[in-house]
Amino acid sequence: MVKRNFIKYSSKLLSLGLLFLLFNHLVFKDVNYWSSLIFYIFPLPVILGVSFLNLILNIKTKNKLLYALVSMLILMFWLYKSYVINDIEDINVNKAEVVYWNAAKKRSFIDAFVVSETIPDVLVLVEYDQTDKQSLKNIKSKFAKYHFKVIYGRIGIFSKNRIRNVIPVQMKNNSLMVEFKTKIKKEEFNFYAIDITANIRFYRKPMLKEAFKYIKTTNSTIIVGDFNTPYESLYFEEYKQKYLHAFTEKGNGFIETWQWNFPLLSLDHIWVSKDLKISRTIKINTWKSDHAMLKIQL
Repeated sequence: MVKRNFIKYSSKLLSLGLLFLLFNHLVFKDVNYWSSLIFYIFPLPVILGVSFLNLILNIKTKNKLLYALVSMLILMFWLYKSYVINDIEDINVNKAEVVYWNAAKKRSFIDAFVVSETIPDVLVLVEYDQTDKQSLKNIKSKFAKYHFKVIYGRIGIFSKNRIRNVIPVQMKNNSLMVEFKTKIKKEEFNFYAIDITANIRFYRKPMLKEAFKYIKTTNSTIIVGDFNTPYESLYFEEYKQKYLHAFTEKGNGFIETWQWNFPLLSLDHIWVSKDLKISRTIKINTWKSDHAMLKIQL
């Protein structure tokens, strides 16, 4: 009797919590700090887990089919929102490649080349800060004809061509942005590398708006970074109006890039100006970082 009552009340609490989480996810999202905290901590895969737990608690009750239906609907909605399917044209090996990766504070350019399985035209690493700096000299000597820069010990930049006009911008709440120019196959590109703080004490809205304010170009422009904000955020609307989201345009698979190969949150993004044609966007899962690598081919 006690066990039955415990299951009954636990199920009621889970059902109420599930309704609240779904309502916040669908309606409020990250409209304010507190709703954003819930929105980020309880993404759809976690909400789905709550629903499955409720189903397990009610597996022997007459309402089990209802709980199963709710779980299936949430699963289908997650797949609809997160699993991207695009027609991809045949890939030419001579396509230009741009790679972005969160290096997890300990991975080097060499690690990125290994994960990418190529030496791209441009590579940007964020959270580079704890990488062994001595090894950078060895890397530079090994790839002497290429160009490397590390900005404030946090953002690493590699290019096959000279890196010019580097402008670091230290934003609020320990976020960092770097603007630079480089050429890819003789064409000049404007790059913006962004590393927005992961600290949950800080509301993402002002940081996304601050970063957007510093983006001055809308042609031949590529914006990469760890925004620590999912694609569904209300505050990516300005980005969506002026730029294309590389993965939703030309990617295949789950849009989420975190955590540890499980599609939990889409924190990493590549945005490109609308004058550029993306051939393909590839997400590369790896155990070398808790973030997936993103590669675009132009």
